[in-house]
Amino acid sequence: MQKLSSRAQLIIEAAEDSDFNVDDAAVDDYSERDDGEGGELRAALRWFLKESDTLNIAFDAGGSWDYLYTSLRFRSIQDFDNWLGRFTNRVRWYTDDGWENRTTYDFESSFNEDFFFRAATTLNYYETEDGFPHSQHFRLYQVLSSIRAISYETGVYLETEPSYKLSDLQFIIRYRQRFYRDWLVLKVSPRVKFPEDHDYKINPGVIFKLEATLGKNASEEGFKKVYK
Repeated sequence: MQKLSSRAQLIIEAAEDSDFNVDDAAVDDYSERDDGEGGELRAALRWFLKESDTLNIAFDAGGSWDYLYTSLRFRSIQDFDNWLGRFTNRVRWYTDDGWENRTTYDFESSFNEDFFFRAATTLNYYETEDGFPHSQHFRLYQVLSSIRAISYETGVYLETEPSYKLSDLQFIIRYRQRFYRDWLVLKVSPRVKFPEDHDYKINPGVIFKLEATLGKNASEEGFKKVYK
């Protein structure tokens, strides 16, 4: 990501193959398309229409070789003393698949300098699909050192059509650390899934990633990725 100004950003990213990029897209600020289907190159411009400590409104326009899209994202923060709430709604329109809407609410708190907890609820709508798929995630982050962090996570994924059912249950551990250089981050994520399309049988796996951040603030951005 390259920052153009305090009001606009240029975003360029190359998606991985969907078989390998199975990170928590159901709770992060991505759509199913952003999971990396097809290994496509994407670019977008983001304009920040309003920014404050408690409110953020941004407009995106971009696409890939196969489609274009526009989106509007609204994000607000609520302070509950020792807890923080964050409401996010993003509506997006694609030239090929039409409308989608993603609503999330995060509820989080720091217990001390080393532990941080977050509960995330997500509700999705896709014009090309029936129902409202949704998910509930719980994450406990632990700081191991100045260059290492780990998170313990569980996620429940549900579908409403053709009937209300559990579509997947996941247990994930994510380990991150700076790797030889401040701008290089190693990520290791062992996981166990119980997907409905495999009759809820155990489906173990592990993902290895090595991410590099280049640019003026590479060291700072690399540090943030460890504790993202």
